[in-house]
Amino acid sequence: MHSTTIISSILIVLSGFLTACNSSQVLYDYYTKARFSEYETFSWLEKSSEAAALIAPVEEHIRKAVSQALESKGLSQKESGGELLLTYHIGEKAPIYPSRQGYMYWPDHWSYGGYYGGTEQFRYKKGTLIIDLINRRSNKLIWRGSAPKVISNAKTEKLYEKIDAAVDEIMANFPPPNS
Repeated sequence: MHSTTIISSILIVLSGFLTACNSSQVLYDYYTKARFSEYETFSWLEKSSEAAALIAPVEEHIRKAVSQALESKGLSQKESGGELLLTYHIGEKAPIYPSRQGYMYWPDHWSYGGYYGGTEQFRYKKGTLIIDLINRRSNKLIWRGSAPKVISNAKTEKLYEKIDAAVDEIMANFPPPNS
């Protein structure tokens, strides 16, 4: 009986360890002076030609999941002219340059490490889903969230489940606390 208890305890510990290793590491960063409670509307930013090419149903699913998450937080989607512009990126081997998408970072005003001495390139592991919210008036990034290992060669149904879970985790951090 004693060895059964020890084996059960070891299995529980290993299960917890494996779960922790597999959990996604959702990150977010934001412009600390932004007043997120003042934003009421959002619109999707046009994707640049440099944006990762996803098949249309996958791109539509990402856009729908993110839009629903923002709408559940009280923001309204507009076809154009929203106070917030919304875009996403998929991490690849090449760096992401926001300025090539038409927006910039707030220099020296990120809550932690969002801007590194003038460089605007960020590298993310392949398959990382990155969501950016840009202040339309200033054309500067005010919030970014990311989750690794979202986009993969999984079957479509499984991929949609991963996207939904990642978007829920990322957007749980929006708006940031005390903003």
